[in-house]
Amino acid sequence: SPPQPIYLFPRMPQDYSLGIGESGFLNDAVQYMLSELSSIYFFPNFKINDIYNENTADAVRDFQKRNSINPTGRVNRETWDALAVQHNILVSNQ
Repeated sequence: SPPQPIYLFPRMPQDYSLGIGESGFLNDAVQYMLSELSSIYFFPNFKINDIYNENTADAVRDFQKRNSINPTGRVNRETWDALAVQHNILVSNQ
């Protein structure tokens, strides 16, 4: 049987949002979740990199639109929670 997944995503601080030009662990986690969710969503120009760039913002906007979240292209707590929930469902079904 396959190894068990690790649900390792922290809670995003309540008033924090992540956007273009930022980097670090939260950016890496967002890009990882978007990459994994690309099996469900089609993000045509998205690629994992070290910086939250316009392509990341476009993928986030697309995700937000499809999940009835205001499509800002920034990852706030609402978007983070939706990404984490959908990622965890996807991983638990693999």
